[in-house]
Amino acid sequence: DFTTSGGLLGASCLSLDSSNTEYAEVADHADLDFPFNNNKITIECWFKTSTTDAHQYLFDRRNGQDVFFIYIDHGDDTLRGRIYTTGTTSELRSTTVVNDGKWHHVALVYDGDYSAHATIPAHKLYIDGKLEAEELSSGAIYSGTIPLRFGVRYSNEYFFNGEMDEIRMFAAAKTQAQIREDMFKDVGTSLTHFNTLATSSSTGLVGRWGANEGTGSALSCSNSNLNGV
Repeated sequence: DFTTSGGLLGASCLSLDSSNTEYAEVADHADLDFPFNNNKITIECWFKTSTTDAHQYLFDRRNGQDVFFIYIDHGDDTLRGRIYTTGTTSELRSTTVVNDGKWHHVALVYDGDYSAHATIPAHKLYIDGKLEAEELSSGAIYSGTIPLRFGVRYSNEYFFNGEMDEIRMFAAAKTQAQIREDMFKDVGTSLTHFNTLATSSSTGLVGRWGANEGTGSALSCSNSNLNGV
């Protein structure tokens, strides 16, 4: 089963057992490329793990075309993430140790409005609503024809062992204040920022996976084009 009772927000969460090579996958769909169309992206979720013996991937959309990833590094148990662009970005690294068996929130952001800006970073990583890494960067976000995976690397290794909740993806670059205002809202509650679904020409919510199914292996999304299994 992917879902279990006891989620941080709502009725349940996505519970993944790395020993059973469990993960969730959203099939490729044009809606996943709305961040490419708008050149803005935020990917975020709550997660909890105490595993320390291997890398653990939370998000991955790569395999032929690199789009983004977030994983826990087993060397120092911090988070690493990167949004790939046609210009310059690199892997951002957090300072907070996150495999302590407690719930943590991660958000990875790229804002194309500040591509190649001399002083304002476009690429940012937040842990628990706090900015932990940022860099000056440039370029346009890539599109892809590949699925989005939760809890595993694209190469079917480095499975996540723990729980994930309130998984979200936006074709929008959320600010720290916007992340903090909405991070505790359950899927049944409207978001204050970017609650409307994005389009190829407008910013907004790409998908919201609340993981409130309770049992089974389906992962419903607020955008029915992006339901996961």
